[in-house]
Amino acid sequence: QEEQAERTGKSHRPAAQEQEKSQFEREQEEGRRLEAEQDAAEEAERVRCREEGRRAAARASPIARAWLEDDHRSAVEEAKSALDSLSEALHCNPSDAELWPLFGILMHMHRQLPLSSLLALRHAVELQPASALAYSELGVVAFDQLLVGDVTKMGEMARVAQRALLAVRQLQPRLVRPCPIFAAGHVRRALH
Repeated sequence: QEEQAERTGKSHRPAAQEQEKSQFEREQEEGRRLEAEQDAAEEAERVRCREEGRRAAARASPIARAWLEDDHRSAVEEAKSALDSLSEALHCNPSDAELWPLFGILMHMHRQLPLSSLLALRHAVELQPASALAYSELGVVAFDQLLVGDVTKMGEMARVAQRALLAVRQLQPRLVRPCPIFAAGHVRRALH
């Protein structure tokens, strides 16, 4: 009997091992299927975020362009709506380099929040170091802060404005005419 039980046990082992192997393969296949579904869902979300960003940029660009061309007639509600769209798009896709300059411009233009604008524009420059638009608006906001901002921050704002102008000069030389007020020595003398 012992021999028979031993033989029976041995004969059941390959079947049990085969069953375990089959279960393991099914679990692996299920894991790959779930992973593929998750990857597809993540890609769909990235596509949705990019599309949301494109719509927000299309909505905000004309408003920002008008501001940059000194046409301040854009409707406040239109600008607010565009800013809200940009905010949502950036929440969805914070690395979208095209949206940060527009967000910074609208924060400065319609919300009158220069520090938020400065942060947004600095981030824009980090993401897109060749953006003359981001640098030029960064310089404008910093220069505005020189004129009406906190006296304790004047030195910092002067440096930001000067660096931004120098960057714009390097990126788009035809846009900037020499301006003696931004000469390095002149800014330092004006601050002391």
